Amino acid sequence: MKLRTGAGPLTSNVGAWMIERIIGHHPVVEEMPARSRARWFAALSTSDAERPSGWIQAIVLLPFVVLIYASLLLDDATVSWLLPEEHPIELLGALGLLAAGIACLVLWRRVRRRSSWPFLRRFSLLALAALFVFGFGEEISWGQRIFGYGTPESLAEANAQGETNVHNLAALGGWLNMDRMFQVFWLLIGVVIPLLALWARPRRFLQRLVPILPVALAGLFVLNQILTKALHDAFVHDPGLWNSTKFGFTHGIFETKETVSCVLLATGFWLLVLRDRASSRGNAQEPDPPHEALQPRATGEEQVAGARTGPL
Repeated sequence: MKLRTGAGPLTSNVGAWMIERIIGHHPVVEEMPARSRARWFAALSTSDAERPSGWIQAIVLLPFVVLIYASLLLDDATVSWLLPEEHPIELLGALGLLAAGIACLVLWRRVRRRSSWPFLRRFSLLALAALFVFGFGEEISWGQRIFGYGTPESLAEANAQGETNVHNLAALGGWLNMDRMFQVFWLLIGVVIPLLALWARPRRFLQRLVPILPVALAGLFVLNQILTKALHDAFVHDPGLWNSTKFGFTHGIFETKETVSCVLLATGFWLLVLRDRASSRGNAQEPDPPHEALQPRATGEEQVAGARTGPL
């Protein structure tokens, strides 16, 4: 009998076990069926056929997205009232971040002990919840205007708007500012990941790491970006379209884009909560096996004894 030495199969198995504990599965272990490149596009996954699919919500939100951008074409008094802090457009975005954070916490609470949700996917829910709640606090400057407290002098000097928040710090300017990073974030979580997850192989990998939003909302995220560019070009070409004397059109467009993104994120994560509830309810309503099948079969001796003591 030979003893196997070295760090070959044993190390490989330990490594596979550790990866499985973290992401729920060793990606090299599973063998995928071979498909030609020409058939790859035919391998669309049906995993996003969960209910609610999100298409009804996307159709309902479509006029909202268009109308909120159209509101920027209104008169000076209306636009100047819509855009300030704690007014409809900014406040709606802040509440959207808070709603998204609550949805992540609710979903985490439902799946925190499920083996079907790998550790990283469950942890990502907590990380996203913290990120969204932090964003909510930043948007309202941590209640500075609501509770009426002042900005510390050192922070006021470093903050571009003299507010109690981080995302307006002058040191975070340039290409990699907080606002641009948020745009990259919603592009990934709202468009790239849901579209990649339409194919079975990427979906099997991604669902071990992060929650996947309904693909029905991806088009609205893209439309949000298109309307931003279109309206910006329109205002540059014809400055007379912008009527506000209090705010510049760049500020108005940016705040509107941010608000729409936050509302879409909140909608997407609450749809995941509803999907999980529907799935749990469906599993609970599965019919139990027939009653007879649960009864133990009588042995031969029991049948004889039953015959002897049967009714007279």
